[in-house]
Amino acid sequence: MSAMKPTKAATAKGSSTRLRILAAARAALIARDREGLVMREVAEQCGIRLGNLQYYFPTTETLVLAVIEAESAKDLEMMENAGRDTASPADALERLVRELITRWRGESGPIFAILNQQSLHSDAYRALFKTIYRQHYRVLEAAIDRLVPGLPPAERAMRARLLTALIDGSPYQTEIRRKPFTDRIVDQALAIAREG
Repeated sequence: MSAMKPTKAATAKGSSTRLRILAAARAALIARDREGLVMREVAEQCGIRLGNLQYYFPTTETLVLAVIEAESAKDLEMMENAGRDTASPADALERLVRELITRWRGESGPIFAILNQQSLHSDAYRALFKTIYRQHYRVLEAAIDRLVPGLPPAERAMRARLLTALIDGSPYQTEIRRKPFTDRIVDQALAIAREG
């Protein structure tokens, strides 16, 4: 079997370039939304030619999808690690909810808003939306199972979706004081997880 030559993206330099592109595209999406993402500007910001950028991400859509996937991976890692150092399942779930709300009210919010909006019109975004939410539900269901062991799987799944709806909607509530509102969301999230 002959050794395969590593692709450009598989080399250290390629990985570094890919990460720089994703960071520049993420910043553009946060600042100007999807319509404000211009591939040529991202390439210039990264100090590469447009053709080099397109080697990694052939279209604007593939670049935006990659940014969303990377953002989701960060969320998923946070969710999986939230509360590992806490004493109780309730504390772990509380930390998970607080951290998600903080992220989604911050820079992650505009990224996921693009996913939500585009998933209404595009099969590629819809498929990514479903994948991301399946992953998030899996982690939430595990947290609920630790809090309330023995729930039937269908009930655990329903509670995870109700929690998600509550958390997803929180960034859109702008005319409120954040801390008291976040505290109430956490209280409601724990009540949903415990009682349905």
